[in-house]
Amino acid sequence: MRIITTTYCGATQAKAIEQLAALPNTEIRISYNTDIERLHAKSYIFVRNSGMNTAYIGSSNLSKSAQTEGLEWNIRVTSVENPHIIKTALATFEMYWNSSNFEDFRLGGIEKFNKEVPAGMSIVIIREDLIREDLPEFVPTYLRYKTHADADSLYNTPNCWSIYCCGKVFQYLLANGGLEAMAQRNEEKAAVLYDFLDRSQFFIAAVRKEDRSLMNVPFFSPSKEQDAEVVAATKAAGFDNLKGHKSVGGLRASIYNAMPKEGVEALVDFLKKYEAEHT
Repeated sequence: MRIITTTYCGATQAKAIEQLAALPNTEIRISYNTDIERLHAKSYIFVRNSGMNTAYIGSSNLSKSAQTEGLEWNIRVTSVENPHIIKTALATFEMYWNSSNFEDFRLGGIEKFNKEVPAGMSIVIIREDLIREDLPEFVPTYLRYKTHADADSLYNTPNCWSIYCCGKVFQYLLANGGLEAMAQRNEEKAAVLYDFLDRSQFFIAAVRKEDRSLMNVPFFSPSKEQDAEVVAATKAAGFDNLKGHKSVGGLRASIYNAMPKEGVEALVDFLKKYEAEHT
């Protein structure tokens, strides 16, 4: 088995790579370059001696939640029905496998992986009587709550920086009225932006009212060219990161907890002025 993966966005778990590397007849090559953007798509290619090769290409991971509950896209291709796709997939794999950008995991090992990967943070609070031991064998060691409970949450290297940042966030929330007060403030400041977008004759809110986020507000101008002009104009005015997500395009305002209502009001004032000048 040959595996290629990256450390982009810190999504790949070091312990999972270690377990895979311990399997017989398994080789793993990893790109530690986090400056290069990566596609989210995955592919699983099964090469058979008979030549009847099969590949699964899509967005979902090999997990129960991704395969049964997640909003994912996947296609199955075979060397009989889609020989050109199989050929391209294999050629692409070989290109990456032989690229100097992908390194043999055995050379750098877990030490380099831990050094290069930006760590994420998850907090799980669970009753001890819910920590099960009778899990199926296919459940990875790292995904068993008992693994972490037995190790006092130190099974892997503690992510000290993220833990520190979480503590600062918790202190900030408590000092500002807790979750209920923060939820109210988030609803109020999101309403400022959504109310403007719903009244605008130039900008269009991209999401139905019942499905809207309080954190990320995607919207569009009349054209892609205009979107780019808005991004440039807002950046020049001191508003950064208004460019929409690369999979959607358009514009996006991220108004998380740290963004004060005054910041949203200032953005709306700017967008009102921009609309007046371009309609």
